[in-house]
Amino acid sequence: MIVSGTGYVTGPRAEAGQRLEAHLKYIQYRAGEEGEGPRTVFGETEDTLALREAHGMILDQGREGLRFHKIVISPAESERVGDWQAFTRQVMDDLGQRVGLQLTWCATVHENTDHPHVHIVLAGDGERADGQVVQARLYTPHYEFLRERAEWHTEQAWDRLLDRPQEQETIPAWQDTGTEVVRGRDEATLRADDGIRTYLCVNGEIDTGGAFIEGDNLYLPRKQAQTLLRYEGWAVKQYTYTKRERDESARLRKEFDEYNGVRGEYLKRLVDTHEAELRAAGLPDADIMRMRDGYCPKNYQVHHKLSLDDEGTNEEGNLLLIRNQSEHTAITSTQNRMTDGMRHGDSRVLDWPVPVRPYVIYPPAEALTPHEIPLMPHDHGG
Repeated sequence: MIVSGTGYVTGPRAEAGQRLEAHLKYIQYRAGEEGEGPRTVFGETEDTLALREAHGMILDQGREGLRFHKIVISPAESERVGDWQAFTRQVMDDLGQRVGLQLTWCATVHENTDHPHVHIVLAGDGERADGQVVQARLYTPHYEFLRERAEWHTEQAWDRLLDRPQEQETIPAWQDTGTEVVRGRDEATLRADDGIRTYLCVNGEIDTGGAFIEGDNLYLPRKQAQTLLRYEGWAVKQYTYTKRERDESARLRKEFDEYNGVRGEYLKRLVDTHEAELRAAGLPDADIMRMRDGYCPKNYQVHHKLSLDDEGTNEEGNLLLIRNQSEHTAITSTQNRMTDGMRHGDSRVLDWPVPVRPYVIYPPAEALTPHEIPLMPHDHGG
């Protein structure tokens, strides 16, 4: 599954309106297969939208600072999408719940390529439950969340096709995806069982961007405010991260995602050789069956220890089956913050979190519940 933010538009209404019109015409009328007419534009509740209607709907829900986002969701060959409109609505509804906003968007499906995909145009403003209209800003963790949810919904489609039991999954309530905040303080103190560590703040925000190690424990900021999670068996590897060229990282991602690709074969081998450990970590029969078919267990991802955007590969030693919530989400969002703003070819020295034990699955049976540590305001009184 590839989810890309292909750009966002700011500026005066007239100029943004011209760019929006051009983009809508592009996604609706871009050359397709012979005999294929204009594609359907649809929205949250509308199965068909005229271009003029979509244009006005998006432009009316944005301001000069942020007019609209352009997003593409492209499933792998092995990821089934039966009803593209329903799939897009499910994913965008998940995003709305995640950011705590009623979102305005329209979309068009391109099925005439080797890899069918959906183009989404998201208005720059969203409405909170209290009626307040705010900018719907998206950052790297939001796109990671969209990818995870898109994968989850395609897995559900396969389960329905194969008449497997369906699982309900609750989207986490709105939470700030940035650094943890303690208003009105210039310091905050982490009080843990094994000591006290102090974080300096910048403009009232705790600087938790860099992970730290104590013993064999890795501490990472959780997305929810004022909390750290402690993970056993991890370390920080300092190395020079160089962002790969887009075509090369896309090639590696395609090899990983495609039907009977790297991920599917890795999962099959894993269940063949380590079934007892997988069951000890809590995987039920249904998830073991999914792995035998080459699909991830529910609420798990195959994680690249070193990113495909850098020097990471699809070799088995670089892969780890890891739980989405909270482990994969916390680790990847921290990695994304470290690389935010980098362009292809850019280099940066980073403290990168990696597992130091040969885990089959994370968390293993002995560490199914991460240790959660509250961040408390620092006492200046002495």
